[in-house]
Amino acid sequence: MYITITIRTESQGIDIRIDSSQYISEGFKVAMERGLLGLDTEPYCCFSKMNERIVSLYKTFAQENIYSGDCLSVITK
Repeated sequence: MYITITIRTESQGIDIRIDSSQYISEGFKVAMERGLLGLDTEPYCCFSKMNERIVSLYKTFAQENIYSGDCLSVITK
């Protein structure tokens, strides 16, 4: 199942459509490779606005209960 989420950094936000069975880290990796996030370093973790908690980048979107409409705020070291 595909979901549409917003990824926010300190300077910008982007909307992406992604497979919910994909690992969150892979989603960030693709966005960074395409230059969409404007980050120099890989994210350390992220905060889910809908779940109001920090989520692991090493689980899938489905495992972390990330659904369409959620906003993930990037946390870097």
